Amino acid sequence: MKLLINGICGKMGSVLYNLVKKEEKGIQVVEGVDIEENITRNSTLFPYVHLMSDIKDAKECDIVVDFSTSSSLDYLLDYCLLRKLPLVIATTGHTGEQLDKIVHYSSFIPIFKSSNMSEGVTVMLECIQNLSERLVDWDIEMIESHHRGKIDSPSGTAIELFNAVKSARPQSRMVLSRDERKGRDKDDIGIMSVRGGGVIGQHSVMFMTDSEVITITHEALSKEVFAKGALRACKFLIKKDKGIFSNKNLFD
Repeated sequence: MKLLINGICGKMGSVLYNLVKKEEKGIQVVEGVDIEENITRNSTLFPYVHLMSDIKDAKECDIVVDFSTSSSLDYLLDYCLLRKLPLVIATTGHTGEQLDKIVHYSSFIPIFKSSNMSEGVTVMLECIQNLSERLVDWDIEMIESHHRGKIDSPSGTAIELFNAVKSARPQSRMVLSRDERKGRDKDDIGIMSVRGGGVIGQHSVMFMTDSEVITITHEALSKEVFAKGALRACKFLIKKDKGIFSNKNLFD
């Protein structure tokens, strides 16, 4: 399998490249896309990889993995549609319009979309949905923490966790700020975003009553967690003709 990494010079792109080089047989990173400045500065880190600033110059890959930013979505979708290539989207911060576009393109090519590529978060989502169904009168709040450079807030994973709650409690309302001087409404699901240091990613969901608290927390201890998840997605997606898939499909 020949991979193209979009955002290859970034932190996650580099981790994925090195993981493939170190551990994977039968998989090779053959092409990488990034901005020209990053390619000039980092080209020696990716020997034998065709680096480019425009994905239209790519010719060898079998599958595309996106570890860049949401702004690159349009040209990735167009390129993959043109060449009928599978696309793994491991980027967050997409708008509602972009998410609709992903679903539309999945009618023609296979697309794997996940805000968090870890196996643990996939299981956590199922737990949160189950607890939200069972503990109907409990208050629910969330805290997500990431490194100082993370752009989107709340995180894509926090939004997925909220959606897991909402699937069990359709009336739930996401609350991102409590600047207004009023108490907590019954259906509020507060999400606090913390940014600082080098925190890779931590998500906690709290279920609370007057006498009990249940807290479920997932913390990523290495970025390789997400790279390994992206490779699982590639191995799964390469066999598909079209459709939209997520981590849930890997572990069903």
